[in-house]
Amino acid sequence: MVLINIEALSTTELQYIAQQEGMNDWDSLERQNLIEALEELYETENGELSTDYNARERITRRRYINTLTDFRGNSEHVSNLPGVVALPSAYAATSIHVMLREPGWAHAYWNISPLVLEKLGDQSSTQLVFHLNVEIVDPSDRHKIESFDIEIGSEDREWNINIPNPRSWYMVRLMCRTSEGDKELCRSQVVTLVSPWWWEQDRTFIDPRTFTLNICPLITKGGTLIDNRTISDWVSALVHGAVEAGR
Repeated sequence: MVLINIEALSTTELQYIAQQEGMNDWDSLERQNLIEALEELYETENGELSTDYNARERITRRRYINTLTDFRGNSEHVSNLPGVVALPSAYAATSIHVMLREPGWAHAYWNISPLVLEKLGDQSSTQLVFHLNVEIVDPSDRHKIESFDIEIGSEDREWNINIPNPRSWYMVRLMCRTSEGDKELCRSQVVTLVSPWWWEQDRTFIDPRTFTLNICPLITKGGTLIDNRTISDWVSALVHGAVEAGR
């Protein structure tokens, strides 16, 4: 949620906020009067004390003036925001992009040109089926290539992908299965995963004090390890290494 400086807003934006907050004379007040009225409104709201959670939440929401960033669950309100225009449902280019979310997860998003979809439909006698092909390369052995497919729906435009090896290169292809076989529509750039520093420090963390010092931030208040596959694999490897070292 973004805290907005009221005085930095345009008069149109101030009028929109005043209208959303239910001020009857929002369209007739001068700019300075609008600012003073809104400040008074939020000061009053923030000064109210209540033990009711919903009431406190409403006060917080008004304090941060999130009508510019939150359209209150109704998509029709978006087009009414100052300077906001609707994005096209599709673009002319067919492309796929991937970005790293964390060491073990990537986010892919793509667009399929309507012309490409129309052409594929004309060429295929069966229903079009799409899937993502994920190719993973081990930098230490470039001949070692692993790949797997992810079935996606025709309306899907994004997907979170688990990358099992945090020390690898990967690329994602957008594929279409037609009556003539699999057809590659586009491919992403090659992305290099960066290993976390602690992933390369296995021997260092075998020391009990060092392990405790660095593992504490990864433990929840309930005493369990945070839900992250990469960290779980790393801890398992450390525990296995400690057992082997103690033999």
